[in-house]
Amino acid sequence: MDIAATLHDALLYAAAGGLLALAMMRWKPESRAGLIPMLTLLSVAVAGIASLARIGAALMARTAGTALRDAFRAIPM
Repeated sequence: MDIAATLHDALLYAAAGGLLALAMMRWKPESRAGLIPMLTLLSVAVAGIASLARIGAALMARTAGTALRDAFRAIPM
């Protein structure tokens, strides 16, 4: 699987979702309260995917990938 192409596709879909949320906020102002948290989460996701696409090559190293995995395992769910 090509990681760069997958991240690029995910970034495009997330950005398209953000544009649709902005359009819905303009079209139906009464649904604005429900769309603002979704748009905030979507913008954080776009920023995360964009940063992952930029530093993804560095994460391919064994130590960085292991450190990232251990950091996510430390987060209680």
